[in-house]
Amino acid sequence: MNAFLKDGEYEASVAGQEGTMTVKVTITASKIANVEILEQHEKESISKGALESIPKAIVDENSVNIDAYSSATITSNIIKEAVGMLRAGIELNRLIGC
Repeated sequence: MNAFLKDGEYEASVAGQEGTMTVKVTITASKIANVEILEQHEKESISKGALESIPKAIVDENSVNIDAYSSATITSNIIKEAVGMLRAGIELNRLIGC
C-alpha cells in the first residue's frame, strides 16, 4: 500500500455470494495493521479458510496482491475487493485533501 495512507479505521461493504460482506481495515503508521470481517453471510463449510487466512495475509503483505485461498477463491476475492476499495478511497481522500 501507499506510504502516505492516513492512519485510522475504515469500513467498506461489498456484495458477497450470500449477502453483504462488511470489512474494517485499520491503518497504523501508513500500513495495514488489521483487517476484520464485521459481517458476512458466506457458507462456512466453503469460506471458513478464506475468512480466517485472507485478512491475515493482507496484513502480512500490506497488500491485496495475495493468492486466493484454495477452494474459496470467490470469498477470497470479495475480501480483497473490499480492502482494495478502501485503499482507493483513502488514497483519493489524501489527494483531494479530505
